[in-house]
Amino acid sequence: MAKPHQQADETEIFSIPEEGGLQECSFKPRAFNIIWGADNRYWVVPQKGVDAPAELVQVSWLEVTATTPPLTAGSSYEISFEVTTRQGAFGWNGCPLYIMAKVGKAGRYTRKKISLPSPDATKTTTVPPENSFTVQVPAGRQGDASRIHFGLYEVWTGRWKGGLQIHEARVKKLGKPTQAETNN
Repeated sequence: MAKPHQQADETEIFSIPEEGGLQECSFKPRAFNIIWGADNRYWVVPQKGVDAPAELVQVSWLEVTATTPPLTAGSSYEISFEVTTRQGAFGWNGCPLYIMAKVGKAGRYTRKKISLPSPDATKTTTVPPENSFTVQVPAGRQGDASRIHFGLYEVWTGRWKGGLQIHEARVKKLGKPTQAETNN
């Protein structure tokens, strides 16, 4: 029996390296873990190598997650998603959509409530649109303990929703190296 959830394909994560870590990562739709993502009644996910968004048909539990490669300890990273809200999108009015992240598997989640843009199938929007969402990798973290686990979530209302396209997610290093980085 086939599994209903899409497992992340790490070959769909594109990274810009720098000495001592990564500057930026881009996650294409197949790089996400998507609950119900392998079931086309709920999601349409592009084939490997196809540059197209993952499209939410309908779900009552939205959970789209990814994990970065190891990042630079002592650095802050901005997390964002590129999305389109299609004409005919439904279930989003008053629906709390969150971007959440933690550093390392044992980390504590931080979150930010975000709003989706008005339906416009011709416009891709970055969320969160203002007051960026940042996460700091604590000094001294290495390997798996320096990975950021992040995602988009709406699992609380139980309402059916659809019409969201997710083009990609980005995790981008902010600013210059901190003192903690230069001492590593």
